[in-house]
Amino acid sequence: MATLERFHSPGYQAEKDFGNDLDGLDQFNEQWNNNLNRWTNQSIVGNPWSNQYDDNRYYYVNPLTTSLNAANPVPITWNPFPNRLFNFFQDPQAPANEQLSTDQIFALADAGAITINGVTTPIGDLQVPQQLCPNNNWQGRLIGYTPTGSRGWLDEYCEWSIRYDPDGQLRSVMFTCENPAYWFTLWQVNPDLVVKLYQQVINPAVQREDLYLLDPNGKPIFDPLTNDYAYDPTNKWNRDTTQLADRGGAMHLTSGPNTLSAEMYLAAAATIARTCGNTDPQTLICCSQYGRPRRNSDPHIGQLANQVAVNGQTAITLTDPVGLYIQSPNIKLWAVNNQPDYPVANLWQVTRGEVNRVSPGNGNDSILHAIFTVPEGMQASDILITDPQTGKQEPLQWAGQIARTFMIALRASTAPLPTSGSNPVPQHPRPCVVVMDSTYPNLQPWPVQFLPNDLYQANSPIDLSPSVPQGSSTLMALVVQGGLENASIEFSPPDGIAPVVIEQYINDNSGSPGQTSGGSTQVYLFTLTVDANAPLGDRNLRVVNLDKEAPIGGVPWIPSLLNIVDKA
Repeated sequence: MATLERFHSPGYQAEKDFGNDLDGLDQFNEQWNNNLNRWTNQSIVGNPWSNQYDDNRYYYVNPLTTSLNAANPVPITWNPFPNRLFNFFQDPQAPANEQLSTDQIFALADAGAITINGVTTPIGDLQVPQQLCPNNNWQGRLIGYTPTGSRGWLDEYCEWSIRYDPDGQLRSVMFTCENPAYWFTLWQVNPDLVVKLYQQVINPAVQREDLYLLDPNGKPIFDPLTNDYAYDPTNKWNRDTTQLADRGGAMHLTSGPNTLSAEMYLAAAATIARTCGNTDPQTLICCSQYGRPRRNSDPHIGQLANQVAVNGQTAITLTDPVGLYIQSPNIKLWAVNNQPDYPVANLWQVTRGEVNRVSPGNGNDSILHAIFTVPEGMQASDILITDPQTGKQEPLQWAGQIARTFMIALRASTAPLPTSGSNPVPQHPRPCVVVMDSTYPNLQPWPVQFLPNDLYQANSPIDLSPSVPQGSSTLMALVVQGGLENASIEFSPPDGIAPVVIEQYINDNSGSPGQTSGGSTQVYLFTLTVDANAPLGDRNLRVVNLDKEAPIGGVPWIPSLLNIVDKA
């Protein structure tokens, strides 16, 4: 089987979005292919800087350079309701004041807060164990629930926004699993198209300025690399779980962990054989330290990917077009009270992406966005939803009831094992990951985000490698994990880039794209100066802690964290 010509957009949606704008589509396709190629290569490298036993993931391959097996892709599916809500707040070991009923958990998922005895508590104020491995430790330190934010707790790669009537009754629910990187890339190519799509899907009232990233004073942030205002993925039309006439909606994912680059990184991390084995998903994720334990998604994705790679003695990659996809609901679980013949399939409308005609709902659908609507003349309570786990039928009241009736999926393809000469190289199990801190002699910074300083100051979660024009000088922020104040920043090849002088070191301790919660991050601010005749193309980057010993072989480079583009 030949190598992949290029990475395609999720669900081949770009072809529909650009329509007759073939020049714009070509520009988007080039940028999108470059994004996924970079993420793939970065995922294969892993983290050799601040982790032990988490690098050289050679059993995850880049399909642009490695031929795949002819076998059909393997679907990996999970339910999109945030399992950690049930795991924490119905844990028998939890304190009594942390125990919630199923209806209260559904309410918490829909609102991001819980009201008990007239007192409303935001989800971030609810206490959960800091130590999750090997089990929830309620006797240890307790911390606020994370992630929070606009819809942070909906962290299973699916988010929703609900429209209520004036009486507070549910009328419709938007579901999305579209990744934010698609929209960042679309904005870089054609911001007006982004506005048009928002108007079509969310609300005709959307204006271009509504989508701008704002500073703390409400002023739009100008992106010096694109000569336009920066895109805000949590703009007023794509935030919260309530949709109103003048704000709210679910265009794409916003929760910190819900990124495509994180999905790819997780899949690559999950290919490493571990001494703990792969029979228990929670044990494996605690050992490998990808994603967050107790989710429906991350532990399951990791276990299935590991079993395919390790048990099947094969290499894997995520199937093109790489994406996260809603699956058709099990409408057998839906009914209308006293109307046994009501066509309940009409309650569900796919608005972006496609349904697989041969095998809908079984991991092969490529649905990106869908809306569940309560018909006029009917109340939500007229619709009965059977919970697939409990078998209990209840009137529709919460969006989570609907979410429990469908799955999210990604797909994995296999490839031959790496070879030494002509011989396949099987895996040998590695120990569990060890996270290094400042006490380790070889600690080196792991670069996790690189962006203009103004975007960093406005907390942009963009995870694309910046495209910096020739002949420019830009104040940049480099976010790392494990970075110390006395450090140097280098590019490879260095041609046409002035030596970096670090202007400010910030022990930031906040999150970065793909992370569940903040912590252990540092930021270097410096002016990136690129010569007018600097060679075009990607550059690798590394940061060296000068007060630490370099590992044998030197400090590794992270591939393609910078792209030099034509000054025109």
